[in-house]
Amino acid sequence: TQQRLIPIPHSIRQFKEQESLVDFVETPPEGLTSQPTKRLDRRYARIGTSKLETQAVKTERNYHHTRAGDRRKGRALENDGNIFRYEAIQADQSFQGVVLGSIDDLVKLKKWLPGGHSIKIGRSRSAQYGETEFEWIDEEPLELRNLVEWNGFLPHQAPQNRGEHLIVTTLSPLIAVNDYGHPEACFPVHELADILELDASQLTRTRSYTRTELIGGYNAHLRLPRQQLPAIAAGSVFIFDTTAFQEHITEDHLLQLEQNGLGLRKGEGYGRVAVNRQNDLHLTNSEEERLEEPRYPLPPNFPDQQMPEKVRDLLQGIARTRCLSDMQQDARDIADLATKENKIPSNALLGRLRLFLRQDSLVESLENLRGKRAEEQLSNYKINSRDFKMQLSNSLTLYDLFQTAGTTPASLTGDLIEFWVEQLAEDCDEDTRSAMVQTLVENQSDTLCRDFLDYLLTALRRKSPT
Repeated sequence: TQQRLIPIPHSIRQFKEQESLVDFVETPPEGLTSQPTKRLDRRYARIGTSKLETQAVKTERNYHHTRAGDRRKGRALENDGNIFRYEAIQADQSFQGVVLGSIDDLVKLKKWLPGGHSIKIGRSRSAQYGETEFEWIDEEPLELRNLVEWNGFLPHQAPQNRGEHLIVTTLSPLIAVNDYGHPEACFPVHELADILELDASQLTRTRSYTRTELIGGYNAHLRLPRQQLPAIAAGSVFIFDTTAFQEHITEDHLLQLEQNGLGLRKGEGYGRVAVNRQNDLHLTNSEEERLEEPRYPLPPNFPDQQMPEKVRDLLQGIARTRCLSDMQQDARDIADLATKENKIPSNALLGRLRLFLRQDSLVESLENLRGKRAEEQLSNYKINSRDFKMQLSNSLTLYDLFQTAGTTPASLTGDLIEFWVEQLAEDCDEDTRSAMVQTLVENQSDTLCRDFLDYLLTALRRKSPT
């Protein structure tokens, strides 16, 4: 459709509970203290009044190893060939863009780089990556209009003076230098003031919603990486107070700002900005509308893309190991807190509890625990609230902890298992991850809880005074 998708401005957030949207330009976060927000999962969108249509780029991850130092061996050896990973754009996706420049330069570029044939771009293009088909959409260069690059904001219109505020949104990374000439991720206020024909002291930034990143690259001629520069990330939003000189800012000023951009290396596409495009979005209480994800056809006779059983078992084993490691850390923290409050059970009681773990029914063993003093020792210490990996109640005692592990072990492990499956199997579909979580919760919760309690008893025994 030749409809541009722009980086989603960092001022646009999604409510965690309601999943509706809010633009901090219109509703500052100070008034939303009781409603937590988050960034959207996708990074590109077409933004209209009370509407946000988001899109994603399909990617894949591939694992490689570096070449062997001794190529006569023909393969990587034990101490050679480090493993590394590439994240690449998947095949069979189409991208359109605009090349900005003078008419003469564009005519020469098209003559030098005719369309209709394959070219290779990106990293590792001499190997398996980067083969693309390239074509020009327009026969002749077109005049730059104010609707070409900024039509990701709807409705289409020229940048206008909105009165009290000037809102600058970055459409690509912005590289700038500080007052001493050193690269720094700072907004070039002096350059903005020159374009608006103002003094830099007149520009007052009231709010900003930003992120930073490092801009690098590779010099193919020298075969060396380029210097990395800090930059303001695309989608950053800066709001300036223009109350004192709002009549001075004209539409020509704003159009020049959008067409020329800001910062360094503008000829490479950095520093593209949109001006006053977010004042009339009115996204509060609207919801994200996800455009169809780009898909590519599978070749004939392509095998079923379900996860192989061995891979699933491997990921489940890794997830179980990570869960146990986190639970052991919680056990050490609980033992440390009990030591500080001097409420560690006696060694005799700790030994009896370890015997209970070897019984089939942990709950029945606890119910048969005799002696008021023994029960008091387990109920005397309540676990203080802190950032445990497991979901533990603030009023949970050691007795309650053993009882919960015996009756409903999944309540202690469920959230932890789900977290690690999401981390390790993020490339899998939702049904596969849900099946892995269910399998681990049903088959491993009891074993994990018993291993956790055994580790906790060991930690308490080491902290117990002799």
